[in-house]
Amino acid sequence: MFPAILIYHIISYIGTAVLLGGAAAVFLQARRGAADARALNILGFTLTAWGLVYLVSCLNPQSVPLVDFQPMSVVTLTVGNLFVIICLFYPLELARPGWTGWSNAMRLIFPYAAVTAFYFAVTALLGQGIRELQGIPDMFANFAEFHVWFRFILYLTVCAYLVYLLMNTGVRAIESRHGGKPADRRRVRWLSVYGLGMIFITIAYLGVLLYSSVTSLVIHRLIVVVFFGLVIVNACIGSHASDAETTSGT
Repeated sequence: MFPAILIYHIISYIGTAVLLGGAAAVFLQARRGAADARALNILGFTLTAWGLVYLVSCLNPQSVPLVDFQPMSVVTLTVGNLFVIICLFYPLELARPGWTGWSNAMRLIFPYAAVTAFYFAVTALLGQGIRELQGIPDMFANFAEFHVWFRFILYLTVCAYLVYLLMNTGVRAIESRHGGKPADRRRVRWLSVYGLGMIFITIAYLGVLLYSSVTSLVIHRLIVVVFFGLVIVNACIGSHASDAETTSGT
Protein backbone atom coordinates (compact mmCIF):
# COMPACT_ATOMS: atom_id res chain seq x y z
CA MET A 1 0.00 0.00 0.00
CA PHE A 2 1.29 3.42 -0.96
CA PRO A 3 2.28 5.38 2.20
CA ALA A 4 0.08 8.39 1.34
CA ILE A 5 -2.97 6.14 1.08
CA LEU A 6 -2.10 4.48 4.39
CA ILE A 7 -1.81 7.90 6.07
CA TYR A 8 -5.10 8.91 4.44
CA HIS A 9 -6.91 5.93 5.97
CA ILE A 10 -5.32 6.47 9.39
CA ILE A 11 -6.42 10.12 9.41
CA SER A 12 -9.89 9.07 8.25
CA TYR A 13 -10.25 6.67 11.20
CA ILE A 14 -8.95 9.28 13.65
CA GLY A 15 -11.16 11.95 12.07
CA THR A 16 -14.26 9.76 12.35
CA ALA A 17 -13.60 9.20 16.05
CA VAL A 18 -12.89 12.89 16.71
CA LEU A 19 -15.85 14.21 14.72
CA LEU A 20 -18.54 11.75 15.81
CA GLY A 21 -17.19 11.52 19.36
CA GLY A 22 -16.99 15.30 19.52
CA ALA A 23 -20.54 15.58 18.20
CA ALA A 24 -21.76 13.31 21.01
CA ALA A 25 -19.86 15.37 23.61
CA VAL A 26 -21.22 18.65 22.26
CA PHE A 27 -24.82 17.38 22.13
CA LEU A 28 -24.46 16.16 25.73
CA GLN A 29 -23.13 19.56 26.78
CA ALA A 30 -26.13 21.25 25.14
CA ARG A 31 -28.58 18.89 26.89
CA ARG A 32 -27.08 19.88 30.25
CA GLY A 33 -28.41 23.39 29.73
CA ALA A 34 -25.26 25.19 28.61
CA ALA A 35 -25.56 28.92 27.97
CA ASP A 36 -24.87 28.45 24.25
CA ALA A 37 -27.05 25.34 23.88
CA ARG A 38 -28.43 26.42 20.49
CA ALA A 39 -24.95 27.06 19.08
CA LEU A 40 -23.72 23.75 20.53
CA ASN A 41 -26.55 21.86 18.83
CA ILE A 42 -25.65 23.49 15.52
CA LEU A 43 -22.01 22.55 16.05
CA GLY A 44 -23.09 18.99 16.89
CA PHE A 45 -24.96 18.65 13.60
CA THR A 46 -21.99 20.13 11.72
CA LEU A 47 -19.61 17.62 13.30
CA THR A 48 -22.02 14.78 12.54
CA ALA A 49 -22.22 15.75 8.86
CA TRP A 50 -18.42 15.78 8.54
CA GLY A 51 -18.07 12.64 10.63
CA LEU A 52 -20.45 10.65 8.42
CA VAL A 53 -18.39 11.57 5.35
CA TYR A 54 -15.25 10.34 7.07
CA LEU A 55 -17.08 7.20 8.20
CA VAL A 56 -17.91 6.37 4.58
CA SER A 57 -14.18 6.51 3.82
CA CYS A 58 -13.52 4.11 6.70
CA LEU A 59 -16.16 1.65 5.48
CA ASN A 60 -14.89 1.79 1.90
CA PRO A 61 -13.20 -1.57 1.27
CA GLN A 62 -11.16 -0.14 -1.58
CA SER A 63 -7.68 1.24 -0.98
CA VAL A 64 -8.29 4.27 -3.22
CA PRO A 65 -10.22 7.19 -1.61
CA LEU A 66 -13.71 7.99 -2.82
CA VAL A 67 -12.83 11.14 -4.73
CA ASP A 68 -13.04 12.32 -8.32
CA PHE A 69 -9.38 12.46 -9.37
CA GLN A 70 -9.56 15.37 -11.81
CA PRO A 71 -8.83 19.09 -11.38
CA MET A 72 -11.78 21.30 -10.38
CA SER A 73 -14.14 18.33 -10.22
CA VAL A 74 -17.75 19.51 -10.34
CA VAL A 75 -18.81 16.90 -7.78
CA THR A 76 -16.03 17.92 -5.38
CA LEU A 77 -16.90 21.59 -5.93
CA THR A 78 -20.62 21.32 -5.26
CA VAL A 79 -20.33 18.98 -2.27
CA GLY A 80 -17.23 20.66 -0.83
CA ASN A 81 -18.71 24.14 -1.13
CA LEU A 82 -21.83 23.02 0.74
CA PHE A 83 -19.78 21.60 3.60
CA VAL A 84 -17.78 24.81 3.94
CA ILE A 85 -21.04 26.78 4.12
CA ILE A 86 -22.43 24.40 6.76
CA CYS A 87 -19.44 25.30 8.94
CA LEU A 88 -20.55 28.94 9.03
CA PHE A 89 -23.75 28.38 11.00
CA TYR A 90 -21.99 27.72 14.32
CA PRO A 91 -19.87 30.92 14.46
CA LEU A 92 -22.74 33.03 13.13
CA GLU A 93 -24.97 31.69 15.90
CA LEU A 94 -22.30 32.54 18.47
CA ALA A 95 -22.01 36.07 17.10
CA ARG A 96 -25.75 36.53 16.62
CA PRO A 97 -27.63 34.35 19.16
CA GLY A 98 -31.00 33.22 17.83
CA TRP A 99 -30.20 34.23 14.24
CA THR A 100 -29.84 30.72 12.82
CA GLY A 101 -33.45 29.90 12.01
CA TRP A 102 -34.82 28.22 8.88
CA SER A 103 -35.46 31.49 7.04
CA ASN A 104 -31.97 32.87 7.63
CA ALA A 105 -30.44 29.48 6.88
CA MET A 106 -32.18 29.44 3.49
CA ARG A 107 -30.99 33.00 2.81
CA LEU A 108 -27.44 31.96 3.61
CA ILE A 109 -27.53 28.94 1.31
CA PHE A 110 -29.44 30.66 -1.52
CA PRO A 111 -26.45 32.37 -3.25
CA TYR A 112 -24.58 29.04 -3.38
CA ALA A 113 -27.67 27.24 -4.70
CA ALA A 114 -28.36 29.96 -7.28
CA VAL A 115 -24.80 30.06 -8.65
CA THR A 116 -24.63 26.26 -8.78
CA ALA A 117 -28.02 26.00 -10.52
CA PHE A 118 -26.93 28.69 -13.00
CA TYR A 119 -23.81 26.67 -13.85
CA PHE A 120 -25.76 23.50 -14.62
CA ALA A 121 -28.51 25.38 -16.48
CA VAL A 122 -26.13 27.29 -18.78
CA THR A 123 -24.02 24.19 -19.38
CA ALA A 124 -27.16 22.32 -20.43
CA LEU A 125 -28.34 25.18 -22.68
CA LEU A 126 -24.94 25.38 -24.39
CA GLY A 127 -24.96 21.65 -24.89
CA GLN A 128 -21.34 21.43 -23.84
CA GLY A 129 -21.72 18.72 -21.25
CA ILE A 130 -19.42 18.54 -18.27
CA ARG A 131 -16.01 17.50 -19.57
CA GLU A 132 -13.83 15.27 -17.43
CA LEU A 133 -10.50 17.04 -17.23
CA GLN A 134 -7.46 14.79 -17.42
CA GLY A 135 -5.11 17.19 -15.69
CA ILE A 136 -4.20 20.84 -15.19
CA PRO A 137 -2.84 21.19 -18.80
CA ASP A 138 -6.17 19.86 -20.10
CA MET A 139 -7.99 22.33 -17.87
CA PHE A 140 -6.09 25.31 -19.31
CA ALA A 141 -6.44 23.97 -22.85
CA ASN A 142 -10.23 24.07 -22.50
CA PHE A 143 -10.42 27.08 -20.19
CA ALA A 144 -12.39 29.16 -22.74
CA GLU A 145 -15.36 26.80 -22.40
CA PHE A 146 -18.01 27.98 -19.97
CA HIS A 147 -18.25 24.71 -18.07
CA VAL A 148 -14.52 24.93 -17.28
CA TRP A 149 -13.84 28.57 -16.36
CA PHE A 150 -17.08 28.95 -14.40
CA ARG A 151 -15.87 26.27 -11.98
CA PHE A 152 -13.51 28.89 -10.57
CA ILE A 153 -16.53 31.15 -9.98
CA LEU A 154 -18.07 28.32 -7.97
CA TYR A 155 -14.96 28.21 -5.80
CA LEU A 156 -14.90 31.99 -5.40
CA THR A 157 -18.43 31.87 -3.99
CA VAL A 158 -16.97 30.01 -0.99
CA CYS A 159 -14.35 32.73 -0.59
CA ALA A 160 -17.18 35.28 -0.58
CA TYR A 161 -18.88 33.30 2.19
CA LEU A 162 -15.69 33.45 4.26
CA VAL A 163 -15.55 37.23 3.82
CA TYR A 164 -19.17 37.36 5.00
CA LEU A 165 -18.24 35.28 8.06
CA LEU A 166 -15.32 37.53 9.00
CA MET A 167 -17.40 40.68 8.51
CA ASN A 168 -20.18 39.41 10.78
CA THR A 169 -18.05 37.99 13.60
CA GLY A 170 -15.71 40.93 14.20
CA VAL A 171 -15.76 43.27 17.21
CA ARG A 172 -17.50 46.14 15.42
CA ALA A 173 -20.20 43.90 13.95
CA ILE A 174 -21.00 42.32 17.33
CA GLU A 175 -20.97 45.63 19.23
CA SER A 176 -23.18 47.33 16.63
CA ARG A 177 -25.80 44.61 17.11
CA HIS A 178 -25.72 45.13 20.88
CA GLY A 179 -26.14 48.89 20.90
CA GLY A 180 -22.44 49.62 21.19
CA LYS A 181 -21.97 47.53 24.34
CA PRO A 182 -18.45 46.04 24.69
CA ALA A 183 -18.22 42.61 23.10
CA ASP A 184 -17.08 39.52 24.95
CA ARG A 185 -13.36 39.62 24.07
CA ARG A 186 -12.88 35.91 24.66
CA ARG A 187 -15.66 35.08 22.22
CA VAL A 188 -14.39 37.56 19.64
CA ARG A 189 -10.89 36.08 19.84
CA TRP A 190 -12.28 32.59 19.40
CA LEU A 191 -14.41 33.65 16.42
CA SER A 192 -11.25 35.11 14.84
CA VAL A 193 -9.44 31.81 15.39
CA TYR A 194 -12.40 29.93 13.90
CA GLY A 195 -12.38 32.20 10.84
CA LEU A 196 -8.63 31.69 10.40
CA GLY A 197 -9.12 27.93 10.61
CA MET A 198 -11.81 28.08 7.93
CA ILE A 199 -9.42 30.01 5.69
CA PHE A 200 -6.80 27.26 6.05
CA ILE A 201 -9.41 24.60 5.29
CA THR A 202 -10.54 26.49 2.20
CA ILE A 203 -6.96 26.85 0.94
CA ALA A 204 -6.37 23.12 1.47
CA TYR A 205 -9.68 22.52 -0.30
CA LEU A 206 -8.34 24.45 -3.30
CA GLY A 207 -5.32 22.12 -3.30
CA VAL A 208 -7.68 19.14 -3.50
CA LEU A 209 -9.60 20.79 -6.33
CA LEU A 210 -6.50 21.55 -8.39
CA TYR A 211 -4.45 18.40 -7.81
CA SER A 212 -6.93 15.79 -6.52
CA SER A 213 -4.03 13.70 -5.29
CA VAL A 214 -3.95 11.50 -2.22
CA THR A 215 -1.34 13.85 -0.73
CA SER A 216 -3.66 16.85 -1.11
CA LEU A 217 -6.45 14.86 0.56
CA VAL A 218 -4.15 13.93 3.45
CA ILE A 219 -3.25 17.60 4.01
CA HIS A 220 -6.88 18.68 3.86
CA ARG A 221 -8.11 15.99 6.25
CA LEU A 222 -5.28 16.61 8.68
CA ILE A 223 -6.16 20.31 8.85
CA VAL A 224 -9.86 19.49 9.26
CA VAL A 225 -9.25 17.02 12.11
CA VAL A 226 -6.92 19.38 13.99
CA PHE A 227 -9.28 22.32 13.47
CA PHE A 228 -12.41 20.54 14.64
CA GLY A 229 -10.50 19.00 17.53
CA LEU A 230 -9.73 22.52 18.75
CA VAL A 231 -13.33 23.60 18.11
CA ILE A 232 -14.68 20.71 20.21
CA VAL A 233 -12.33 21.44 23.11
CA ASN A 234 -13.12 25.15 23.04
CA ALA A 235 -16.88 24.53 22.79
CA CYS A 236 -16.90 22.26 25.84
CA ILE A 237 -14.54 24.42 27.92
CA GLY A 238 -16.21 27.64 26.79
CA SER A 239 -19.68 26.42 27.74
CA HIS A 240 -18.38 25.47 31.20
CA ALA A 241 -16.88 28.96 31.58
CA SER A 242 -20.11 30.64 30.47
CA ASP A 243 -22.13 28.55 32.92
CA ALA A 244 -19.74 29.44 35.74
CA GLU A 245 -20.03 33.15 34.95
CA THR A 246 -23.82 32.90 34.86
CA THR A 247 -23.90 31.07 38.20
CA SER A 248 -21.55 33.57 39.87
CA GLY A 249 -23.59 36.44 38.46
CA THR A 250 -26.77 35.13 40.03
